[in-house]
Amino acid sequence: MPKVRKVEGGRGFWANRAILTALAIMQLSSGPAKGQTALTIQIQHETTVSTHGPGSTMATYFTRIILHDGSHAKTICNTFDEGCFEIEPFAPEHMKPEESKKCTFKAYGDGLSQITCEINNLGSYEATREANNLLIKTPKGIVRCHIDGSW
Repeated sequence: MPKVRKVEGGRGFWANRAILTALAIMQLSSGPAKGQTALTIQIQHETTVSTHGPGSTMATYFTRIILHDGSHAKTICNTFDEGCFEIEPFAPEHMKPEESKKCTFKAYGDGLSQITCEINNLGSYEATREANNLLIKTPKGIVRCHIDGSW
């Protein structure tokens, strides 16, 4: 009679269960939620306006994007919004020199200053849209912004 090894939910059972649970969560979180539309967008231009004052700094990010249907949209977010930060290109080393980031500095006195940076043709990004809110997957993470018009 062959020996039968009894397994009683040891470490292997729980490790497999944890892996399967993690995979299920990743699958569910990777797709758009109800009411959201997954799409690919092209970011044509981003402007960052960073204002510095005594004890405070605020940045506002403006982008011009082309949506999956060819329509042109402007987005905005600022550092007071959750999930708002500068969008980086996935492959900056492939950008043409004239497309790379250019910044200007202005001083206004009383410790106030402003830095404006612009970058063109950042490339394609995966995004999820719900109404006028856009979540863009970037190298740094998910940027949350608001569509506020067309260009």
